[in-house]
Amino acid sequence: MTDTHIPIFTIIIPVTHSTEDLMRCLNSLEKIEYPADSFLVVLIDCGVINGLEEFFRKSLVNYGIKIETFRLTDMPPGRPSGHKDARINEARNYAVKRAPGIYYVFTEDDCTFAPDWLHKFEASLSEETGALGGPDILPEGMEAFPRALDCILNSYLGTAGLRRGDGAAAANKYYPRKCNMLIPAKVLAMAGDFPEDIFMAGEMYMAGRIRKAGFRIEFLPQNPVWHRRVTTFAKFISSAAHMAYEKVFLMRAEKTFFGSLHFLIFMATLMIIFMMLLSLTSSHARLLLAGIFGAYLSALLITGASCSLRSHSLVVGAMAVFIMPLYQLGLISGVFRGVIAGRKLR
Repeated sequence: MTDTHIPIFTIIIPVTHSTEDLMRCLNSLEKIEYPADSFLVVLIDCGVINGLEEFFRKSLVNYGIKIETFRLTDMPPGRPSGHKDARINEARNYAVKRAPGIYYVFTEDDCTFAPDWLHKFEASLSEETGALGGPDILPEGMEAFPRALDCILNSYLGTAGLRRGDGAAAANKYYPRKCNMLIPAKVLAMAGDFPEDIFMAGEMYMAGRIRKAGFRIEFLPQNPVWHRRVTTFAKFISSAAHMAYEKVFLMRAEKTFFGSLHFLIFMATLMIIFMMLLSLTSSHARLLLAGIFGAYLSALLITGASCSLRSHSLVVGAMAVFIMPLYQLGLISGVFRGVIAGRKLR
């Protein structure tokens, strides 16, 4: 920063997708209806997009908003690698230490925003605010596959409504997602850095620290971002598995695993495996197992029908029905890996 003015909002964006996504993101931020001298956009080159340094040099001068750029140095030894978001928490910490702000807003470069995005955050702030989050909505015109993934991630069968902050049960379990999250600077100073040796459950880790510090975390259903969420089937399943893995070992470290949904998944899976073995010799076990799978199939078909209605597409609903069991198998594999893993956060 070349002046002493501290922005009200400092928007931190690790750049990990593409320059095309980043252009859409910046074009959207230019339309934000908030005083231009009161917010700052911070872009961090995480080293995964070719030509990004040249894009920064040639294209950022065309924007009327205040933009700062940073570039991470070479990957430190012992850090995770092989995923585009492997350094996202390192990028956040790097930016927070170098770019002042009263409130830090974290998002992604494949997102776009409503003009009143910052105003809605501002209207919900209080002295008790520890973090604010909102939905991430798939933009119009996306293909059937990302639409099916969006249905899965926002369904009760897929995430039990926790992703959307639904219900009283979610009140103490909801945490903002990485594409739509605000944390006051004073809260970050107390909560500490984002954990840099994980990259998919950092928000859950921070939410736990924020709640322990006595602050409130709130879901703002009317303050979404539009998130393109373009991926492949293999990456979606592997990301789901790795997310579950990171969440479980975080909960084990915090001694909250036994009261979590992931513990229920673990126990339910063990029970089904036991019932399958017992069914080899017991007709009662076979009958009970048939009932369990019948109930699951019914829930799966209801979810598929709901996806079809919401998306106005039978193809999207059918894809959700096909992908959901594989997604849940990925979650189960991640949960079991987290249970048996010996690794701990540094």
